[in-house]
Amino acid sequence: MKKDSFTIYITTLFLVVYCLFIVFEMPYPFIMATFLVLHIMVIWMVYAILKSKEPKVTFEEKFYLDASFKPTIVKKS
Repeated sequence: MKKDSFTIYITTLFLVVYCLFIVFEMPYPFIMATFLVLHIMVIWMVYAILKSKEPKVTFEEKFYLDASFKPTIVKKS
C-alpha cells in the first residue's frame, strides 16, 4: 500500500499544481503541458493500483474497514 500511496500523493499534488496554474493564469504552454502530463500520471496511478498485491481483507470479510460489520446478503425467493 505504501507504493500505491506514493503514486496517489504525487498525482494529486500534480493535479493541485495544475489547478493553481489555471487560477494564477500562468502562460498557456505551462497549463497545456501540465494537462498532458497529468493524463500520463493518472494512467500511471491506475496501473500502480491495479498491479498492487491482493488486499489482506476482502469486501466479503469486512464490509467497512473501520467497523466489523458484515454485509447483509438478501436472497431472492
